[in-house]
Amino acid sequence: MKKRSVVISSVLFLVLLLPFVFAEDNTTGFSAQNGYDWLYDQIGSDGSVNSEVTQTALAVMALDTQSYDTTDSQSWLTSQLSTDYCYPTSPCTTTDTAFSVLALNQLQSDGDFDSINSWYQDALSASDLSGEWDLEVVTSATGSCVVSYDLEDILQEITITVEEGVFTECGDTHFLDLDSCLQSGLISANPGITLTVDCSTLEGSVVLTHLYQSSSTFYLLANENAADAEFQINNGCYGKSSGSSCDLDSTLYSNWALGKLGSTINTLVYLKENYDDTNPSRVALMYLVTKDTSYLDTLASLQKSDGSFDRDSYTTAIAILALSDTTTYSTNVEDAKSYLREEQTTDGDWGGSVQTTAMVLYAAFQSESVTPGVSTGGDDTSVDSSECEKNADCELLYGTDYSCDAGSCSYTSSTGSCQTDADCDTGEVCLDDGCVASDCDYGQYCTAGKACCDYSAGYNENVYNCPSDCNCGDGICDDIETDSSSSDEYYCAEDCGGEDTTSTDEDTEDTTSTTTTSSDEGSSWLLYVVLFLVFIGLGVGGYFAYKKGMFDSLLSKFKKGGKGSSGFSQPSSAYNPFTSKLPPQQSPQQRSPFGAPPQQPKRPF
Repeated sequence: MKKRSVVISSVLFLVLLLPFVFAEDNTTGFSAQNGYDWLYDQIGSDGSVNSEVTQTALAVMALDTQSYDTTDSQSWLTSQLSTDYCYPTSPCTTTDTAFSVLALNQLQSDGDFDSINSWYQDALSASDLSGEWDLEVVTSATGSCVVSYDLEDILQEITITVEEGVFTECGDTHFLDLDSCLQSGLISANPGITLTVDCSTLEGSVVLTHLYQSSSTFYLLANENAADAEFQINNGCYGKSSGSSCDLDSTLYSNWALGKLGSTINTLVYLKENYDDTNPSRVALMYLVTKDTSYLDTLASLQKSDGSFDRDSYTTAIAILALSDTTTYSTNVEDAKSYLREEQTTDGDWGGSVQTTAMVLYAAFQSESVTPGVSTGGDDTSVDSSECEKNADCELLYGTDYSCDAGSCSYTSSTGSCQTDADCDTGEVCLDDGCVASDCDYGQYCTAGKACCDYSAGYNENVYNCPSDCNCGDGICDDIETDSSSSDEYYCAEDCGGEDTTSTDEDTEDTTSTTTTSSDEGSSWLLYVVLFLVFIGLGVGGYFAYKKGMFDSLLSKFKKGGKGSSGFSQPSSAYNPFTSKLPPQQSPQQRSPFGAPPQQPKRPF
């Protein structure tokens, strides 16, 4: 049994070792930095992403979380706001407007929110719901109420009779059908209309209730413990454009944006009546719209075994955005993030899609440590990363003392100090944060050539008159300098400290030896690993070959004194470690690969 344990332990060790040996080859290399940089590089010279509002808005949302400069993109989005306060200028769509609102909310730029909200009010479409929109007046009194509303800018007032809560003139029920009792087709033709109810002439306590009921559903929409109230009839939906036929996804995104606008408009009845509990993206959006955590339970149940939602990166990102709102689903969130890390391409994007990449970064990885970069202008330009298009590019790279001048970052501090030689004028270098005259140029070479080292000419170039490496004065004797204490033409003893950079054979040997040793150490380590793996492989293979009886003929020859594979003979009475044959009379059939039978003496190993 001991040998079995050794073999099994070796196999287990090998299995545990392999991931470490080949870890570098199996690493996928997720990088949030690459993702954000890829996204930033999709921004064109006009600030847009492919001249498309939703893509640009999503890019702004994601990049702003990591403090990337999105000034140009914000300016472009502003230019796309139509005179009707929707996006883009022509033609407006509900989803483009929704994502623009989400981006503006991210930027805390809400100056146009009231106007955009008014556009959404006018953009409502009549939903095709078959239920009934009702008014209930809970009272023990008898009298009348007045319901008023604006219709094409004309105030309409309708008086209704109530007897102890019963509408005797319209159905003789406790529920007043607003679409038939007030004016035929009033509600269905005017989605989002606001009604004012005044029952102040009724004595005693009054409770006013607005509700919706269909054959299978009953929604209590508003309840006021008062004799007068104002109710907005949220019976609409949103199409892809203003007033077009209902579209579920457009309605979901529009409601998400309406929440950011602080709007009283909603289309929740339409959304709930068309709710699809098998679609994770729509379930996630329902949570983002309502903040009802019951949707999160449903959403979590839709997660795939690989951590994804519908095995789609965009859908998975939307799900993460919803589930991250509470710590209850932290495991689901981490599994979903693991899926997204695996889906990132080597370029840093997800599926080559700006919209998907932006949503993934915004929803899943905005907490990652990322250093904002400089956009290369997408496909429209080929600006080098060391150059600039705007002042903000230089501020990100070098700080607020730098500005963009003709495509290059220049030092513009009012203090007149410097940080590098490039901050100074020609003929000057930066020394102790100040510009001083020098024979060095910006390339860190003496403009006077060898003369800068000419002691007899009075130059004696050193760290003070040429602080950067002008060949002279760098503490290293270059080819044009000599290590001399005399007034040689290329005097540099003070700078080089009497050093001579000429390498001796001994120095070369030492250097070579050190390098070889380092290389040998690495090679030795690799050799040890390979030998270990070979040893384990042979041991495991040999064991299983032995179990299968592949060595029976060989062992038989050893026992009979015949020649083995190595070509030598062995007396039959000799000790055989393969058979553990101690007493001459022990039969080969009695041996066990892991120990002798109980009646026989134990093997020595």
